[in-house]
Amino acid sequence: GGGYLFFDDNKKQYAGVLHLELKGGLAITAIGLITTRMPDGKNGFSLIIIITVELPPIQLGFGFTLLGLGGLLGANRSMNLNSLREGVRSGMLGSILFPQDPIKNVSKIISDIQTIFPVAPARFVIGPMLELGWGTPSLVTARVGLLIEPSQLVMVGQIIVQLPPLLDKDLALLYLQVDFAGGVVFDPFQIWFDGVLRDSRVLFISLYGQFAFRLTTGDNPTF
Repeated sequence: GGGYLFFDDNKKQYAGVLHLELKGGLAITAIGLITTRMPDGKNGFSLIIIITVELPPIQLGFGFTLLGLGGLLGANRSMNLNSLREGVRSGMLGSILFPQDPIKNVSKIISDIQTIFPVAPARFVIGPMLELGWGTPSLVTARVGLLIEPSQLVMVGQIIVQLPPLLDKDLALLYLQVDFAGGVVFDPFQIWFDGVLRDSRVLFISLYGQFAFRLTTGDNPTF
């Protein structure tokens, strides 16, 4: 296992990461970020915590397996949709959905969390997470999370297809990764969805692709 602690006196910001791998294939990751100074410079308190548990494959039937459970809790935090949409393209989702090598990538993870979930007084965010696989070992892996804020719902996820599944992804014959985020904003009512094909290839041929959808109602409807 390993850990990381950080304190920025100028920003009054504390951060910590804990990662433990246990015998039997169980891995636990906890990431916490606390700020005691609000954006207006006054003393205050905001918190965001992400906890994930990766499990030995648990058979669910029809070839599907449960690989992990997790959750996110933010107090006096909100979601920045523009940053989240940009994060789909830049790979930020990997910092909140079952982050890999959290100690090695701690600086990026903390920076991404601050960007996507800025301090916002009297706001909160919660989000359950799930990691599923298909096949043993997994040919398809899906990591999904539902982020809930009173004004909006957002689903984020990563879907990875790798063949053969046991090799390093750089050695795989086929590697496809789709990062996506989509949500509903209640006032004015909006539906949006973004998807990006990232770091993907067949043999030596790189694959790229993007998808976007927008629907807005109200005084200025758009599609």
